[in-house]
Parts: sequence; structure tokens; C-alpha cells
Amino acid sequence: MNKYLQIIMTKKMTRKEFLTYLGMFFLAITGISKTLKNISKFNPKSKKLISKPHSSAFGSRAYGV
Repeated sequence: MNKYLQIIMTKKMTRKEFLTYLGMFFLAITGISKTLKNISKFNPKSKKLISKPHSSAFGSRAYGV
């Protein structure tokens, strides 16, 4: 484990590669299931349609009265 960490620390890499390694490290530390659970909290839930009160215009009630 220590040898693998040493190889990564001495390796020259681009910013994209660095961010990829950083992301994998973060997932390994926090756990993939916990991360997925947190991401699912940010998904907007479908909102239920709230029925608006009907106006008193002709035809707005069941028998049009």
C-alpha cells in the first residue's frame, strides 16, 4: 500500500489525472454507497400537482351550476 502511494506521489500527471485520482481517493475514503446516497438527496423529486380552487364561472362545477 505504501509503495503504491509513493508511486502515485512521484508520478507526473496532468490536472485531469490528478482530479481523477483525487476523486477515486475520496470515494474510497467515504464509501461509494454513502456517496450515492448523498447524491440521490440532491435529485429534485417530482412535485405533486396542487389543485387550484375552481372559479365560480359557468361549468366549473359537476353539473355546470
